[in-house]
Amino acid sequence: MKRPIFVSVGRSESVAETKFIAKIYDRLEQRGLELVRADNQAENPIADITKRILKSDGVVTIVFERFRADQIDEFPNADGGPNRLNDFRITTVWNQIESAIARTLGRQVLILAQHGCRKEGMIEFGRVHWLNFTDEALNDQKFAKAIEEWLEDIDETKRAGALITSLPGGTEKNVPETITVYKLLKSLTFPQMWALLVAIGTLAGLALWAGWKLGPIVMK
Repeated sequence: MKRPIFVSVGRSESVAETKFIAKIYDRLEQRGLELVRADNQAENPIADITKRILKSDGVVTIVFERFRADQIDEFPNADGGPNRLNDFRITTVWNQIESAIARTLGRQVLILAQHGCRKEGMIEFGRVHWLNFTDEALNDQKFAKAIEEWLEDIDETKRAGALITSLPGGTEKNVPETITVYKLLKSLTFPQMWALLVAIGTLAGLALWAGWKLGPIVMK
């Protein structure tokens, strides 16, 4: 059975770009992935995207320039004068929207970004693989490694979800109300447990600092 993967990609008016994107599709399908796209005619595009991402195991976002300006001013009304940017290139806003929805829903996102595009929003962090739109880039081992590591991320996320939902009463929709504290702590990995302890220690420290700084509070 093929694994459903949502693909976030803008429309291209270039034959060369369209052919290259098709080659990316081929590489993904060779890994046994079923590619899912948004319905551009949907009455409620956000709802349609959310539904399709929820039914997918992960998301691939293909970033390439949609807008280009040789020179553009950032903060044009700044008191100290604008920040002038050269060779400004950005992708379609739907790349940002769909990637944000995917991350909010807990899906693993692989961003395949064309060199030269501006690093901002969802393209600034996470698993981002930068490449030129050439056959050499597709044949590069780094490209194959990026896909492999992203698929491993998906498997790890699914295993973690299966661990929680396998607990007595655990379901994907109502996990917090059915898991005891002991079972939840037992399911944590060492890094997760360490992060929890650090957070508890930080909160305790803040409480002690507030008590020392503000003194006793009289309840009325």
